[in-house]
Amino acid sequence: MVDKRRGLLGVVLVLSLIAFIGFSLGPLIGGIFGAANQPQVATTPSPNQAAQSKQADLEAQARGYEMVLQREPENETALRGFLQAKLELIRLGQGDVKDVVAPLQKLSEMNPEALEYSILLAQAQQYTGNQEES
Repeated sequence: MVDKRRGLLGVVLVLSLIAFIGFSLGPLIGGIFGAANQPQVATTPSPNQAAQSKQADLEAQARGYEMVLQREPENETALRGFLQAKLELIRLGQGDVKDVVAPLQKLSEMNPEALEYSILLAQAQQYTGNQEES
């Protein structure tokens, strides 16, 4: 009788071990085979979409800085941010040089020792055809 119990206990132990291993490895094996059956979707945006996204981001930045400048016209950080966003839009071919003249004038007045603003202002005025002030 003791031998029958040992045999039965061994069978139950082996079946329990197989069930435990099966349940443990099931999600892992299902994940491997499930991922292999799903088609891969390309999520890389096209260059045109990336350029449009960048343009939209720059326009949003410029609008945000413009709102700050309406409240605080002397905010140098907002002037610089607005200028950088507008210059980047011009570089992308989406902006107008006339849009940067006023911020450059204000920045060159606020920082007379910073020659880069004066030089950029002269270049912008020359480009827009305002030769007297450049």
